[in-house]
Amino acid sequence: MPVLHELKSACYQDTAKAKRIAGYIRDTKGNDYLQALRGETDFEVFCCLSDFPIGLLGWYPFRPGSSVLEMGGNFGERTGALLRACGHVTVTEPSFLRAQGICERYPEADHLEVYAGAWEELPSEGAFDYIVVAGGLETAGKGSEDLREYVEYIGKLKTLLRPGGILLVAVENRYGLRYFCGERERHTGRPFAGIGHTMQGAGGRPFSKAELMEIFHRADMAYVKFYYPLPDYRMPQLVYTDAHLPEANIYERLILYHEAKDTLVADEKKLYRDIISNGVFPFFANSYLLECGLKENGSNVSYVALSTDRGRDKAMATAIHENGIVTKHPVFEVGRAYVRGLLKKAGRLRDHHVPVLEQRWDGAGISMPYVPSRTLAMHLRHCVRENLQEFYELLDRLWEIILVSSEHVPAELNALSDRRDLPWGPILREASIELIPVNCFYDGGELLYFDQEYVRENYPAKYVLFRAIYYIYVFDPGAEAYVPIQSLKERYGLVELWEIFREEETEKFLPEVRQHEGYCLFYRQVSPDAGRIQRNIAMLMAGDALSPQKL
Repeated sequence: MPVLHELKSACYQDTAKAKRIAGYIRDTKGNDYLQALRGETDFEVFCCLSDFPIGLLGWYPFRPGSSVLEMGGNFGERTGALLRACGHVTVTEPSFLRAQGICERYPEADHLEVYAGAWEELPSEGAFDYIVVAGGLETAGKGSEDLREYVEYIGKLKTLLRPGGILLVAVENRYGLRYFCGERERHTGRPFAGIGHTMQGAGGRPFSKAELMEIFHRADMAYVKFYYPLPDYRMPQLVYTDAHLPEANIYERLILYHEAKDTLVADEKKLYRDIISNGVFPFFANSYLLECGLKENGSNVSYVALSTDRGRDKAMATAIHENGIVTKHPVFEVGRAYVRGLLKKAGRLRDHHVPVLEQRWDGAGISMPYVPSRTLAMHLRHCVRENLQEFYELLDRLWEIILVSSEHVPAELNALSDRRDLPWGPILREASIELIPVNCFYDGGELLYFDQEYVRENYPAKYVLFRAIYYIYVFDPGAEAYVPIQSLKERYGLVELWEIFREEETEKFLPEVRQHEGYCLFYRQVSPDAGRIQRNIAMLMAGDALSPQKL
């Protein structure tokens, strides 16, 4: 079991909210808080107890058996990733209540040591292979604009690193796109405070990329690598690097959220295509994860896709490595069997002559070659505007592949409906419902499928085709001007089935996969209020939008 040390500087004053979080941890067995979160209304509580935060480091290739120091562990929302990957984990947390909560969250972790108090009181120097700091740099200088205080802070942390050790620092970006859209700056609670350099009295501050580069350069860090977690480092779903920056289809796999929507003047989602096409994404990334060391011996990961919201048995980290290998590993140990099962699903499709990316088990997860081609979804976006004949030909090929992807069963076995009066078409014994353009590479006319995760037994083949067409228009609404979706419904006999399929997708499949019930508080923060944005713009035009009465 963990060891808890009480230092002289341990703090015993905590908010009622912190005590409520501690109560959840104390009363929940197995540290899976999904059931408890169903009745929660406070987003900060959700952030501490959901599985999103573990994704920040759940993919990172820590050296086996290494020792790590986590600074400011809060309630241990990221600690689980370190415990799974490292030989010994030390956590410092000023609050005794929170430090105690970390121990209670991981009661069986005998390689966990928690210190309640200031990290400066730690009894050792130069003892750690890794140091993790999430949010600590922002408060190290108490909001000072003078970078010297942050340089000194990093200098002190260096003394705790072993030779060849690595410092991992997560920090908010002063110029994050969400802040340009008017979202409240987290340290001040005011919009545009970081952008406008009006952080006085906040007790903390975000940094620009240039400021961070200067801080670590002045601290004599020889190696600095930037990762760009999206939507941010607190709730990461995607992680980019300068070697693998996002493409225009970023929102096919990204769900943005807003802690508060009342001050927004623009929709963040609508701006990513512009900042990506103009090559300025690193400047506008909402937050950064920096990997720093005295020599260049860090990770070779260039991109990560995370699915920590799918349930612990299905939570995966898919990473692209600079050596041309892609890995797909479980984030939690309980997910090993599920990840291994993906190989069987791919093998079954291959047996049915479906072109599927070659994969192998590497002992911890799946490895496969990196394919530099664009997705079929991106190619269809081009075809619908430039080559309609190819657009239709590719959809016909998709339909042919879906039809041969499984054995067919009698119509009366249709698991989706017992209505025999509708044109269901062939019923597939095992319908691979991810045989859709976003999960298919397109390379010179050849198709190659990947991420074939979800299978439904005895489902209509037309449901798979529905998903393919439906998401073409979800991610590219402009396609309607070139090929009306109604024409495709008629072409493939989907007119009478469309609403049945749409309800199955949006009311059953997606809520199940995304755990909408347990994560309802997160999804409540997702979509900005377009009407409120327009009213905020109108108030800005009137010159009184930021008055205390309006906020």
